[in-house]
Amino acid sequence: MCAKANAPGPIAILGRTNRILDSSARILRAQIELRGGDGARVTAGREPATCHICAEHDHVRRSECLRLRDSRAATAALHGRLLEWSCSHGVELSVHPIAGRDGTGGNSTLLRVGPGLRPRAASLPSAAAGTPGAEGFPLHLRADRGPGRGGRRAFLRDLSRLLGDGSMMAVELAERSAELTTRCDELRMFYAVAGSLAVPSDLRTALRNTIEFARLAQDADAAVLVVPSRRFHEVRVRHGLEDEAGPGPRRAWAALQRAIEAPLAAGGGLFVGAPWESISASPFRRPVEVLAVALQGSGGGFLALLHFDGRHSFRTSDAKLVESLAEQIRLATANAELYEDLRLFLTATVKSLVGAIEAKDSYTSGHSERVNLVSMLIGRELDLSPEDQETLRWASILHDVGKIGMPEGILRKPGRLTTEEFQVIKEHPDRGHQLLLPIGQLAQAAEIVRAHHETVDGKGYPLGLKGDEIPLLARIIAVADTFDALTSTRPYRTARSLDHALEEIRRVRGTQLDGPVVDGFLKLVPFLREHRIMIQAVSFPERKAAA
Repeated sequence: MCAKANAPGPIAILGRTNRILDSSARILRAQIELRGGDGARVTAGREPATCHICAEHDHVRRSECLRLRDSRAATAALHGRLLEWSCSHGVELSVHPIAGRDGTGGNSTLLRVGPGLRPRAASLPSAAAGTPGAEGFPLHLRADRGPGRGGRRAFLRDLSRLLGDGSMMAVELAERSAELTTRCDELRMFYAVAGSLAVPSDLRTALRNTIEFARLAQDADAAVLVVPSRRFHEVRVRHGLEDEAGPGPRRAWAALQRAIEAPLAAGGGLFVGAPWESISASPFRRPVEVLAVALQGSGGGFLALLHFDGRHSFRTSDAKLVESLAEQIRLATANAELYEDLRLFLTATVKSLVGAIEAKDSYTSGHSERVNLVSMLIGRELDLSPEDQETLRWASILHDVGKIGMPEGILRKPGRLTTEEFQVIKEHPDRGHQLLLPIGQLAQAAEIVRAHHETVDGKGYPLGLKGDEIPLLARIIAVADTFDALTSTRPYRTARSLDHALEEIRRVRGTQLDGPVVDGFLKLVPFLREHRIMIQAVSFPERKAAA
């Protein structure tokens, strides 16, 4: 959350409207000084000539005069009333407290220093009367007498009120600006959280980001998110406060969870306050203020924010924001569960399709799974994005799905295929594309399936693509498909050795198979040698059980 902006006082206002003070000094033919409570001062006009003479020839009296001005200004600001006095040389001074029209006082004052009627000696009080001032330079409060003084007093009163009103408006504007900035930051944070939570495939990362977003938005010392249905329990603590949970942080956060579960249930899913009556009962080193919101429908989960210093407290607006975040988390977890159900359904459908393919040709049993495994290893070696890895996963499993419906006599023929039979086989990439395209989640995989028999020299099928015209994922599947075909037993030949297969792949590098993809594949050779038996045994768990 943004820090509250410092509200400008009258000094800052005069910095922008200094002509007001200059004009006032000219009208009154005096010096006017605006004093802020922080010691800042703005002066307009010139002191009377008497003051200049005193400043040049009597530094002691001058210092005493300035100290008295400061003292009277503080008194006027504290009590909110006008103070007037004059010196023995006839200089009149007055301090006006600055306040707005609502009567609220501030710590700023308006000082006028100007010529006046020289007081008679008889009117001067003696030092014994206790009047403050240096010896030989008496200063005293005096009654308002003399022509024009009432007008000056009214003018200065109105000027101080004008400055007070302007100060109040500036303070209110600063507060509204800070509040608007805070709301903009919260809204920006909320959109960021909603965007990250909208990706169900990476929900755990999104939840971690949400915790930190919530902690930063509320300037909290710690944030805790517990989602039992996802087995998620995460704590984020402000840097430097990691030791607040004492020597056993796990026990401390578990104690916090136990302490707020009952108040959450009693408070309708919201708890604000201290979970423990005393510090001695708390696992934390200092008083703790907690704002916790239950994740309704998430099996007892909650989102909690903590302050450790004992000085900060949560507001109603804070609770509303955290409740909104909790609702987003609840919706995200529900969407993730639906996404996983859909994914399981899609996986079961794919397994059924693959099973139907390989039921037609026992010699290729396990081929799709092995191509999938090697393709994913190559994809990881080439540092594919998560999205591309997901597409590659489906396309590599289903690359031969177009063989469904093809004559088993052609698929299982032990000898060389005739030209007509090979033309039938060449139809399976297009058939696979047509079969998968209507399934929205597999539309991208369908394009890869159609291109997995294209070759970089342009002599492949069905479209005759070449080079970079072939999708990268299709080029990856082509290498994995070639490797498994060479190292597996087929109706027309026995399996080749791993070294023979690698030699053949190197031979067709740059003509049939993509060079960079082959290079990535060759980096996997040590792994393939070590785990060859495991790779050859790969198949879906359901078929293992059936076997």
